[in-house]
Amino acid sequence: MEIKPTIKRFLIRFFIAGLLYASFMAWFSYSEGDPFHIWRFLFNAIFFGGFMGAVGVWEQKALLKYNKK
Repeated sequence: MEIKPTIKRFLIRFFIAGLLYASFMAWFSYSEGDPFHIWRFLFNAIFFGGFMGAVGVWEQKALLKYNKK
């Protein structure tokens, strides 16, 4: 089963950007003395990862539209 390039780009950016952002935020909170909260980590990963994934899909569609002209 082949995955569409837009969905593949969304998933890759979702996981990479979301996990990196959540890791940095968890490290920053932990360095300030706050304990690690798994729910905060998951929220940051899902919210930011979803946002960056959506931006990646929009960017890919815009590039494809621009290259067709």
